Amino acid sequence: LIDDAMDQYEAPGVWTCFHSGRGDIVEDPTAPLSSPNVLRYRYPLGFQAGISPDSCYREFASQPELYVGFWWRTSDSFESQGALTKIAFLAAYPDGKFASLIPMMNTNGAPFGPWPVVLGDEMGLDNCGIDVPNYHAPGECPGTITYLATDHPAPKLTPGKWSRFEIHARRSTSASSKDGMLKLWLDGQLVIDAAQWNMPHYFNAVQINATWGGMGSTYGANGATEDGFFYYDHWRVSFPK
Repeated sequence: LIDDAMDQYEAPGVWTCFHSGRGDIVEDPTAPLSSPNVLRYRYPLGFQAGISPDSCYREFASQPELYVGFWWRTSDSFESQGALTKIAFLAAYPDGKFASLIPMMNTNGAPFGPWPVVLGDEMGLDNCGIDVPNYHAPGECPGTITYLATDHPAPKLTPGKWSRFEIHARRSTSASSKDGMLKLWLDGQLVIDAAQWNMPHYFNAVQINATWGGMGSTYGANGATEDGFFYYDHWRVSFPK
């Protein structure tokens, strides 16, 4: 479906973008797969938590299974929000609502990294017994969000360093059948392997959405003195034949 070297902002027939003024294509000779061009999102000092600097998305016909792969990095002095900073979304629209899987940086008290990776499952189903390390908001089990932690030891996200994300997800037969599948590779290492995942919804979209945390803070509050940036290189999205 997508094999995009990120040479053009809002490549025709590939992405629809918001044109916020904080997303653009720049040259980065360090891009690992398809240099020199990459997509860049800018977090200006004072940027409010809870939104993305920009967003590009691609909707498609409902799919029970998909693969998503891309390269990503931060600027050298990037400041993550106090709890989590989101990197991308794999989306479903059950009953007209938005539900998603979200690879994200777990700030965990270290706003300037390095950061562990978690995969946020916002599908709102009971995955408390899933067979990988996971946690929920206090008192929420089942709850609206399940955070799947990487099996240890696992690579962390290092400021300024390119990381390769690969996600393979398959829906479950029902909301309680525990026969879905969710895998996350980071830099070629399988770090999340959930074989009992409950998620009966079909996938309908991917988003290059980099929401900075939740609510209640601004970029620079923890000491950053210059704008921060996310960079994305070469996205691939495919379905089984």
